[in-house]
Amino acid sequence: MDTTTAGLPVDGLDVRLADMLGAGALMSVVADEAAVAEAAVDGALDSGQSVRLGLGAAAASVSRADFVRLLATELELGRCERQPRRPADVEDQIEAELARREQVLVVVHGAHRMLTESLEWLYSIWSRASTSGTHLSVVLTASPRLDRILARPALADLRSCLLIQHRISA
Repeated sequence: MDTTTAGLPVDGLDVRLADMLGAGALMSVVADEAAVAEAAVDGALDSGQSVRLGLGAAAASVSRADFVRLLATELELGRCERQPRRPADVEDQIEAELARREQVLVVVHGAHRMLTESLEWLYSIWSRASTSGTHLSVVLTASPRLDRILARPALADLRSCLLIQHRISA
């Protein structure tokens, strides 16, 4: 399926992304093939506009520790002189970096590969950012498997806060 027309995504995705960015919200973009959702989101965003995490090439599942490492790398936290030893310290560094920035968009490609604990942590940093005044927006691109994952009781808060659930149909 061709997901773009004249550089703009079909199905109004560009408008929905703009709405979500303005609100500092959570959004999911689901297509039968995750790569279609990824391409549509990438086509609708400016290249320097976001922190993009590609989980598509990752193993069958992405643990919280793996996700934290990927996010720290994309935020370029590895350039610090002293590297934290404990995973919780890396998480604290990430939250401090997100709070330092005016507006952050995190795009997680292949979100259907994330374990529940990873999605819970992502929701927790988004939730804390939104209550502290940090403008953090999150886009999860995935296959329909994400819907089954988000149906888990442990992810009820995240699911209830998804401002937009965009579907790309074939």
